[in-house]
Amino acid sequence: MLSPRHQLVICLGINCTIGYGTLLYSFSLLSLEIEKTFEWSTAFIYGVYSLGILLGGIAAPFLGKALDRYGAQYPMAAGSLIMACCLYGLSITSSKIEFVVYLLLLEVLSILVLYESAFVAIVKAIPTKKYNTQDHNQTKNTDGSLATKIKESTRLSITQITLMAGFASTIFWPLIAYLLSITHWRDVYVMMALLHLIVCFPLHLYCLRTSSSSYLDNAEEGRYKKDNHKVEEKTLAKNPFAKKLKISGQQWKTELLLALSFGGVAFCVNGLQIHIFSIMEMLTVEHGLAVLAGSLIGPFQVVSRLMDVFLSRRVTPIFLGALSIICMLCGLLFLLSASVISGYTVLLFAIFFGMGQGLTNIVRGAIPFYLFGDQHYGAITGRINGVRIIMTAIAPLSLSMLMHHTSVEAVLMLLSICLSISLWILICLRNQHRVTECNIKPVRTKE
Repeated sequence: MLSPRHQLVICLGINCTIGYGTLLYSFSLLSLEIEKTFEWSTAFIYGVYSLGILLGGIAAPFLGKALDRYGAQYPMAAGSLIMACCLYGLSITSSKIEFVVYLLLLEVLSILVLYESAFVAIVKAIPTKKYNTQDHNQTKNTDGSLATKIKESTRLSITQITLMAGFASTIFWPLIAYLLSITHWRDVYVMMALLHLIVCFPLHLYCLRTSSSSYLDNAEEGRYKKDNHKVEEKTLAKNPFAKKLKISGQQWKTELLLALSFGGVAFCVNGLQIHIFSIMEMLTVEHGLAVLAGSLIGPFQVVSRLMDVFLSRRVTPIFLGALSIICMLCGLLFLLSASVISGYTVLLFAIFFGMGQGLTNIVRGAIPFYLFGDQHYGAITGRINGVRIIMTAIAPLSLSMLMHHTSVEAVLMLLSICLSISLWILICLRNQHRVTECNIKPVRTKE
């Protein structure tokens, strides 16, 4: 029988796969049908879509606080119902006003059924305060391994969820294309609404009832919390700097830097996703080769997530984030050289960029937990994701304008600069975290 953790991971993996498939990947196909039916311009349809993403970024901090306050179960279940209603609303829309209302509501509240909420659900399922296992080991308490186990279990769960949801495009693009060949686009929206109502809603209600006692027996959990509290008291008593950390602006500075790093990566990833074929065409890459390169990105995202399953206990999330950015920078270098060396270098671009992109979703859930623990995790990730989502929303239009007024080389250089700044920020956070750990480490007394 599956353990409670595996049940929760499978539940959230299924729901995130349906969420990304019905809310993200479906739109590129269904928008074409909507455009044909109503004779609306592409600019109008994608303008509303981008506005919804932008408003979602503004709403993210408030939704994160709601997840902290009420837990993940009811907000995610409510999100499934709202998604079902909005998708059904789009199936019966007959005017621009209806289309705008349903699509904006869909995009603003989609965070409730995607990675952002799923990561909160995983972290909250195993409540543990920010915990330094090295300090705990110095007290010679054998339960220090329990904290390490919890951290590793949470990180592994995040990786497994992204691994499952990584197949959303593989499943839903061909599925929706097939459905559109045999039925009307309105019927497709009804089917997607039913998926959220019949599959996601019950799973959110059932699986998210899992409490921390499902993972740890009551005696073990009580012992862990008691010991953790003692270690924190000793740390604060022996190191005034640790107490100062709690009332200083250090956490806000860390949050801001992390948000800027994630935002820079999101700007690059989303901008390339939208304009990748236009960029390759401007680099005089053959169309068949460009399509092949585009099709390789998804599988190598899955490959990198599989690799993290084995690396999760050996490298920190910050190191993993730096590795993902380095891979994407290498990919951009190969893409930039396509017009100089050979068009076949775009295949190397697809491999490296796909592997880097595959790790970004893991990183954005794992790093905040690594730095801040589970306390106010929803609110913290909500603020960070707010910046990231806003950068995602502005990327397509800004890169389109830049390509129109400059050159494709300038676009790739801008993306490289954004990734380099994000990498530099992560290196700074890594050094800062090391200094903080050294400063708050309790002094070992002689026995």
